[in-house]
Amino acid sequence: NMYAFFDAFCFDLPNASASRDEGTDQEGLPYSGGPLFGIKPFIQKGGGTILFSPPGRGKSYTALTMAVTLDAGIQELWDDVTQMKCFYVNIERSDVSIRERIGMINMALGLPFARPMTMLNAKGRNLNSLKRGISQTVEKKKIDVILYDSISRSGFGSLVDDETANQLVDTL
Repeated sequence: NMYAFFDAFCFDLPNASASRDEGTDQEGLPYSGGPLFGIKPFIQKGGGTILFSPPGRGKSYTALTMAVTLDAGIQELWDDVTQMKCFYVNIERSDVSIRERIGMINMALGLPFARPMTMLNAKGRNLNSLKRGISQTVEKKKIDVILYDSISRSGFGSLVDDETANQLVDTL
C-alpha cells in the first residue's frame, strides 16, 4: 500500500541523510601547484571574491569588465588572465542598461559591441528564487565563473547579521 511505502520512506529519512555526512577515507593527492586563477589574484577557481566600496564607485562596471575579460580571454587590463566561461547574474539593473554596458565594454576591449555573454537579468528578484535556474545554466552551458550583482539586493536580510551573511555565502 502506498501509505506504508511513504511511512517507511519517512521513517528511514534521518538515517539516509545522516549517512551522507559520514566520514570516508581520503587518499592524498599530489600538489597541483596551487590555485588556478581566472584573473590573478582577483578571481580564483573554486573561490569567491567580493567587490566592496560605497555606492556609485564602479563595482558593477568592474565586475562586468572582469566578466567580459574572462569570457573573451582578453589580456589588456589585467596581466594574468585565463579564459573562462562566464555567467553574469544581474538583479540590480534593467536588461537594457546591462546590455548597453556590455556593448561599451566590448568596444573598449576591441571586441564587436554585440559579442554575447551568458547573462541572467532579473531586476528585483532575489538569489533564493533564482538559484535553481542559475544551477541549471551552469550545468547546461558549462560555466566556470559566476559574477553576481548585487549582494545587497540578495534578499537574505541585513548583511550586518552574521547568520544572514553565512546563508548568503553558503548559497553563493
